[in-house]
Amino acid sequence: MGKTIKIFYASDVHGSDVCFKKFINAASFYGVDILILGGDITGKMIVPIIEQPNGSFEANFLGKQVILNSEEEVKQLEQKIRNAGFYPYRTNPQEVTKLKEDEKMLNELFSRLMMESVKKWIEFAESKLQKLKVKC
Repeated sequence: MGKTIKIFYASDVHGSDVCFKKFINAASFYGVDILILGGDITGKMIVPIIEQPNGSFEANFLGKQVILNSEEEVKQLEQKIRNAGFYPYRTNPQEVTKLKEDEKMLNELFSRLMMESVKKWIEFAESKLQKLKVKC
């Protein structure tokens, strides 16, 4: 009888860093040979984190207006946004106005943020899976 191959399949991570990392970590947890990530891998929206004239930042996240007064608070919110499957984007009020008026500019930003996120995921996957010799 031939060698048994274990495959782990997941889909619909919708841009969530937490879900993607769990998917990659499943390789060692379940002792699989191959990981397959199905469709719906990217996030669905950008969450602007808007710098204010006084140096603070404001964002609307999950229906709540959030005011951030330190770099640490901004970084924590950015991670929460990524974990929820969205794309945090630091900006200013003028750029927000431009993005609302220019759909092409908004679409280009969305594509760029998606690509940056997927690139980080690939780097994470390579660093974790290389030593396990798991195909992904």
